[in-house]
Amino acid sequence: MAENFLKDVSDLTVEDKLHRFERRMQLNERVYTCEHITLNFDPSDRLTKDQMKAIVRMYMKLIGFEHQPYIVYLHHDAGHPHCHIVTTHVQKDGSPIELFNIGRNQSEKARKHIEAEFG
Repeated sequence: MAENFLKDVSDLTVEDKLHRFERRMQLNERVYTCEHITLNFDPSDRLTKDQMKAIVRMYMKLIGFEHQPYIVYLHHDAGHPHCHIVTTHVQKDGSPIELFNIGRNQSEKARKHIEAEFG
């Protein structure tokens, strides 16, 4: 899954993905890494790809990243379903999204909301 790219995910090359993040990060010289987020689910969760996409979109919106370019990779290699999200916190105007306490503040609230919404 890829959001906020100029092509459909099926048409994106590795170079396209890398270029999108590099261009965004060039807008703010203080940022030199991408962000990596994982969403982990209980082994008993049987989520469809559409449900997983809806959860990721809701999560990204709730933490303030819905307009950021991001790529999502779904995995089943750890005994439980999980996904990796790669993004940047540099916004299109070059300003950063504040990351201080994002786990405790936005992410925890998002998790609770999504658990209630999706059961």
